[in-house]
Amino acid sequence: MPFLHPNWPVQRAFRRAGAIGFLVASICPASAKNPAKDGPRVEVKYVVPEAAIDAASKALELPPDPGETRSVTFYDTAALQLFERESKIILRARHPGTHAAAELTIKVRGTVPAQDGAECEFDLVVGQPKRSLACTWKDESVSVPSIVSAGDSTQIGALFAARLAQPFQQVAGKPLEQWKLIAFGPVEGVEIWKFERDWAPVEITVERWKLQREGKPVKLIFEVSMKVPPEMEEAAVKALTQKLGKPAGADGETKTKIVLEYFRK
Repeated sequence: MPFLHPNWPVQRAFRRAGAIGFLVASICPASAKNPAKDGPRVEVKYVVPEAAIDAASKALELPPDPGETRSVTFYDTAALQLFERESKIILRARHPGTHAAAELTIKVRGTVPAQDGAECEFDLVVGQPKRSLACTWKDESVSVPSIVSAGDSTQIGALFAARLAQPFQQVAGKPLEQWKLIAFGPVEGVEIWKFERDWAPVEITVERWKLQREGKPVKLIFEVSMKVPPEMEEAAVKALTQKLGKPAGADGETKTKIVLEYFRK
């Protein structure tokens, strides 16, 4: 079975595509802050240390009200057998807290089996030494009540099996029903802002998560990100670090890891 790897031909293909996309954008630019989205992308993420969130909010001139809120739940085994793999597998459900559209996703970071229907990009967490390939499969036909009511392993497996059984088995090596999945969360009221600033090369996205569970202190996650073509990756990292400083104390952790560890029993 063919595999994709961050340092193998897919990366060279992404680079070639990025060069072509840059040439096209130069001739027919989409906009200064929202470059064309039909080429390869790198999502540059900066996780602000909890003690620095207030200062970061002021530095970003964060608007008072978020444009969107979500409820987010992750799923894994109690021992995090999916996330702890060399190629991490992340199962997630999210919805706006109403009966509007909900979404299930399977995301794989690392070496990814070639698979039709996946959306792939690179992730770079500021503070980590290199970016990783991330491929995502989505089911946007799921209902909010089915997510809320999925309380045990059988129900969680059935939730994802409706449309995502095949890609899951291909990346995990065995079907959903053979994994004892539990919920990590939900995290309610995740706040999301999208805005532009003169110092940023593209639109900025900010997510603020408030983790709460009985017997543990409240924990906040504050992530600032930009999605850019590969040739703008360095500029995005520079803009974030100049505005927010070196992410000392965050150690390049992803918000997914922080949430899983927080809700782990």
